[in-house]
Amino acid sequence: MKTLIILLSILALAASSLPPMLPSSFWGYTSGFKLGDKITATVPGYTRASTTIFAYGDQLVYTIDVPGDADNSPEGQTIEFAIKGKLVATAIWHSGTNVHLDLGVRGKR
Repeated sequence: MKTLIILLSILALAASSLPPMLPSSFWGYTSGFKLGDKITATVPGYTRASTTIFAYGDQLVYTIDVPGDADNSPEGQTIEFAIKGKLVATAIWHSGTNVHLDLGVRGKR
């Protein structure tokens, strides 16, 4: 019985010391919006991250890390990106990715 308790304690400790999930990261150009406009990344009903549009040279760009957690993993779920409350893109959440995804009004860049 003592051995079982020790084994269960070791397993519980190992599970609690797992490294955190890596974020699903996105970057790209924006169009049809302004410097400083807010971008939100939502995974079914829960805003996971936000950032603002910034300038890189003469381009308006963004970067965002959408975190995950072991208790409520968003792996494979759809992320909705919105700027000023308007849906501008969707993507799939995968741990440890760095995806180029341009955001903006169709026909503009």
